[in-house]
Amino acid sequence: MCLNVSELIKILNINVTDGVKQEDFINMATVLLLHVFSGEFCNGSKDVISKGNFTIEDIRAELVNSIAGGTESIDIDEADLEGLLKKYLEQYSETDHGHTDEHRVKPIKENCVSSDLLMEQLGVRHGHHVVKDDVGNLSALLVYHIVAGSKVAERCRNLPMPSYFIDELFQDAETMSEDYFLTTILGFLRTTVTSGTTGVNDGHNHKRRRREALEWNRCFLGEELLSIFSIPDGKNITKANFASICPALVQEKLMGSCDSSKKVQEEQKTVTDAQRYGYSTVAVVLVCLCSLLGAVFLPFAKRSIFQILMEVFKGLAVGTLVTDPIIHLIPE
Repeated sequence: MCLNVSELIKILNINVTDGVKQEDFINMATVLLLHVFSGEFCNGSKDVISKGNFTIEDIRAELVNSIAGGTESIDIDEADLEGLLKKYLEQYSETDHGHTDEHRVKPIKENCVSSDLLMEQLGVRHGHHVVKDDVGNLSALLVYHIVAGSKVAERCRNLPMPSYFIDELFQDAETMSEDYFLTTILGFLRTTVTSGTTGVNDGHNHKRRRREALEWNRCFLGEELLSIFSIPDGKNITKANFASICPALVQEKLMGSCDSSKKVQEEQKTVTDAQRYGYSTVAVVLVCLCSLLGAVFLPFAKRSIFQILMEVFKGLAVGTLVTDPIIHLIPE
C-alpha cells in the first residue's frame, strides 16, 4: 500500500486525537476508494501531500471520473456502480441464492452488496444518478461493505421493495391522473370477479350481518371516494392518496358492495308485497281494457273493412311469430 494512516490524516488535515467524526470518516473513505481504484497516491504521494494540491472536492471529482470510466462525468449511475463492483472487488458469486432454513424468505441476502442495493441504501431512486455531493456517502458505504466482507452479487434482493408495487401502478411517476384512476384502476377492481370471494364472505357471516346493517356498506362512486378522502376535484392522485383509498377498495371487494348480483338482490328486496300485488292488478286491468277495444269493431262486422282489418291483424300475427325466432337465432 502506497498510502499509510499518517499520510491519510495529512491529506485530509484532520485531528484524530478526539476520535474520527462522521464527516471525517466519509472524507477518509473517499480518499481510500480513490487510492484503491486509481492508485492516485502511489509514486509521488509525498509530493502531493507536501504541495497540498488536493482538496476533498478535487478528490470527489477524481473518484467520480474513475468510477465513470475516465469520462468527465458529474454523477454516477447504477451501471457505473455495477462495473466498479465487478472490476475492483471480486467476480460475481452466484453460489448464494438467498435460500435459508427459515420458512420466510429474507428480502435481502446476508453479507451481500450489489449496485442496486447501494443505490437503495443511498436513497437514490431507480433510474436516477448519484450526484457528486453524495460521493462521500457512497465511499463510506463501500468501505463498510469491504470491511464487513460483503460478497458481490448481481442482485442482493430476493424480494422487491415495499414501494415497488405502488411505483409500478404509478408507472414511475409521482401522481396519476384522476381519469386514469376512475377508468382503469377503479374499473378493473369493480369488474373483475375473483374466485373465492364468496367463501370469504360466508366464513364471516356473523360480521357481515352486522356490517350490512350500516348505511355506509354500499358501492360508492369514484367521485364519492375522492371526496371521502378529501382529494380535490380535477387534481392528480398522489401515492399517499392512493394508499389511503386502498383499504376502501379492499373492503368493497371483500363485502361485495359493488357486486352486480348483489345490487339486483338489493333492488328485489326493496319491492314490497303490496307493490307486487298492486302492479300485477294494474297490469291485468290494462289488458282487460285493451280487450274491450275489440267491441269498437262490432258495428263493422258485416262490412268489407272488417275483413280487411282481420287480414291485417292475421298478417301481423304471422309476421311476429316468424320473425321473433329468427331474430333470436341470429346471435347464435
